[in-house]
Amino acid sequence: MHKGKHQTIDGLPIVDSHERAPIHITKNDVRFGAKKSPGKCAAALAAKRDYHADEARVHLGRTYLRFGKKWVRYLTPISLKAEIISFDRGGTFSPGDYMLGKMPPAKTMGKRQSASEKRRKHPRKRRGPYHIFTGVRRKVERRFSV
Repeated sequence: MHKGKHQTIDGLPIVDSHERAPIHITKNDVRFGAKKSPGKCAAALAAKRDYHADEARVHLGRTYLRFGKKWVRYLTPISLKAEIISFDRGGTFSPGDYMLGKMPPAKTMGKRQSASEKRRKHPRKRRGPYHIFTGVRRKVERRFSV
């Protein structure tokens, strides 16, 4: 088994999450959240409150929650990533429920993925609830004639 380097944040170890974690972002989180700040954005405030974490840092790809002397790493969902991008660019942030993802085995720290593993097809797993974007342009149906 390949042993990778131990990753740390501020000298504290990072461990991968094994469970998904729902967070509820409120209007107050959005109002007091800071733009372009992984530790003070609306999502970080909500995650810190919901899980009584000592600190939270929400990045576009990963979310880190600190409990005591360790960080727990989650996948940032695409829906939350889109809201963060919009918010950081001066747009709005839609309050609501978002689901931080657990770290899949192929994404664990120190694991190297071979080319054959990347190509392998996996059966589609049933997904949980999804987030519906609000306050954006509506979808336009296109019809093509032959």
